[in-house]
Amino acid sequence: MDLYLIAVIVLLIIAALDITVGVANDAVNFLAPGYGSRLTSFKVLLWSASLGVFIGALFSGGMIDVARSGAFHPEAFTFHEILLIYFAVVISDIILLDLFNTAGLPTSTTVSLISELVGAGFAMGLIKIYTAGDSFNAIVQYVNEGRILGMFTAILVSVPLAFGVGWFIQYISRLIFTFVYDKKIIIGALFSGISVAFISYFIFVKGLKNAFFLTSDVKTWVLDHLWILGIGMILLVAFMLVVVRWLNPKFNIYKVVVLYGTFAVAMAFAGNDLVNFIGPSVASIESYLLFSSSGASSPHEYFMSDLVHVKNPYLPFILLGSGLIMMLALWFNRKLLNVLETSTQLSNQSEVLIEKFEANDLARAVIRFFVFIQKFLNKLIPKSFQRWIDSRFEQKATLPPNASFDAIRAAVVTMGGSSLIALGTSLKLPLSTTYVTFLVAMGAALGDRAWNQDTAIYRVSGVFYVIGGWFLTAFFAFLLGGIVVLFLYFTTWIGMLLFLAFLIYILIKTKKVHEEISGIQKESNELFQKSLSADAKEFLDLVRSHISSLIYATQEILKDIEDGILNEKLKSIKEARKKFKVLDNRSSLFINAVSLHISEKPELGKEEKFMKVANIQREIAVSLGFVVQALYKHFNNQHKNFSEQQLEDIKEISSKYYQILDSFEKLITEGFSYSQFELLSQQLDEMKLLLSEVRRRHLERLKKKDVGTRTNLLFFNNLSEFENQQRLFEELVKCQKEMYPYL
Repeated sequence: MDLYLIAVIVLLIIAALDITVGVANDAVNFLAPGYGSRLTSFKVLLWSASLGVFIGALFSGGMIDVARSGAFHPEAFTFHEILLIYFAVVISDIILLDLFNTAGLPTSTTVSLISELVGAGFAMGLIKIYTAGDSFNAIVQYVNEGRILGMFTAILVSVPLAFGVGWFIQYISRLIFTFVYDKKIIIGALFSGISVAFISYFIFVKGLKNAFFLTSDVKTWVLDHLWILGIGMILLVAFMLVVVRWLNPKFNIYKVVVLYGTFAVAMAFAGNDLVNFIGPSVASIESYLLFSSSGASSPHEYFMSDLVHVKNPYLPFILLGSGLIMMLALWFNRKLLNVLETSTQLSNQSEVLIEKFEANDLARAVIRFFVFIQKFLNKLIPKSFQRWIDSRFEQKATLPPNASFDAIRAAVVTMGGSSLIALGTSLKLPLSTTYVTFLVAMGAALGDRAWNQDTAIYRVSGVFYVIGGWFLTAFFAFLLGGIVVLFLYFTTWIGMLLFLAFLIYILIKTKKVHEEISGIQKESNELFQKSLSADAKEFLDLVRSHISSLIYATQEILKDIEDGILNEKLKSIKEARKKFKVLDNRSSLFINAVSLHISEKPELGKEEKFMKVANIQREIAVSLGFVVQALYKHFNNQHKNFSEQQLEDIKEISSKYYQILDSFEKLITEGFSYSQFELLSQQLDEMKLLLSEVRRRHLERLKKKDVGTRTNLLFFNNLSEFENQQRLFEELVKCQKEMYPYL
């Protein structure tokens, strides 16, 4: 078995991995409406998507030509060069998509593939130009310069168009249905019938156009009778839904639209985007078959002129196998939940405990502009008409548990996204399913007034981050594809082994990061639910549990700080920094949870005490953060450590701090007792005196100039933070005493 055949087999194996990574990213295209509305269970949603994905695999094949010849001219490259290009593309694709999945950012696999192909082909073309001594103008002989121009044109067109369509349809739909739509059966049935008809059109145009088992006559007949079929389907679906609702009054007619839409978009996704993951690997197999059957003696001299016209009899079986892998990836790749959370949180109808994205200046400028426009329009529109519009957007109905939006928005997003992609396909525009579905969802969120004054800045910032990520995908995919192929050109087989090892390292590393992110999201969701459902006793238990975890986290951070300082171990300081990030997130979550609980259950009568505890624990966490960050910066810059006397002071402070934390833990876990309260109060007084004495001793050393300026400043700042923490723990202990009658 020659090395080229081994490389082709490895590429085929990696393609299976690329499918699992790509599905995690693209599943948001067809799962987000159902997942965000919670109209049905996630398992039912996955079954609907799985069926669509598997059937869609039968219609796949269109993008294989992109891998063969869409981004570069294969006749200009030898078999050896083509194989290096495809290897570089596959490695780059998995690395990029896995990083985006871990960060929870949806991106376009189509853009990723095309950019990597162009980047790798461009780099290989530069090598050939340099070797041949040609001018740079000869690059057009190697790359298809029109492809990348068309891709970015499509992006610029699809972004505002999809956003505008989502906003318009949702706004009109909400004016018609309001948030109390359950009893509007006839209108709802007609709306569902129209949605199903549009989605069915989407299936045909986007999916069935590549079906190898349908004759051209059948396709022509359907297109010629499209209006009759469409009107007939609208009336039939509406009639059936009315009958079903009459037989079962609890049946949600919009569930049909969402499940059918999930199936349709999943089917079209597999039919159009599956080859984004297997295209380069399939093309490498075809290249190897051409070379081995040609009788050529050298892979460095055989040019791939026939790759454009190659017919692969095994392609249907490869596509079916790939479809099966996609189904399994839907069920077992947990990273797709990260991407789903991003999309659904940005379109959430209500506030969440912690927004995923921070505000940025571009979002602020956009919001200021639209606020100005809104104020201007309010002066022109009669007040009575404004009040009528506002009444249509009053959220009187309660969303299902954990839902981000209601059934109307889910149906609009499904229908709007599928219809727009169908239109783009019929006009032969290279629209990305990711771009369209995401922006329709964001436009619908705006049209539904899901972004209020408190959340708009974060949601708009998130949209800009995601859109910026799309452009970065194209840039980094182009760059990474070129760098990898350049490295492989000079290292060949050794380079392939090194990149395979690097790929394994990246996947292991991102898996750990994903587990941390998932843990934070899970904790946030659990705290959110407990805050809403807990009664007085349960919430008091929640408060005690959180304070106990705060004490434990503080102990762990202090141990790492002490070890890092005494032994000059930057690794320990980094570990403290890592643990602080978790504590910082928890403390921020908790203060939001308390606010949420008070707003939902104001009758408890202990609001002031709860908020006081929440604010104190947050201040303790922030103060610890100042200590950790300052120490990390100091030791990371390789500055001088503390003096021997300062180290002794730090040991003494740490010892007393541990005593306080141990006593506080007993007060929490073993139940409040006045004896334990008195002991803890005494220890806190001793800590106060100790810190005062340490400050006095340090001032004496300053007079003798026994310490350096930078180290002195760091010691003083940290000492101030410990004094602040001592005061905060005193306040927290007093709160425990005040809350004792309720414990």
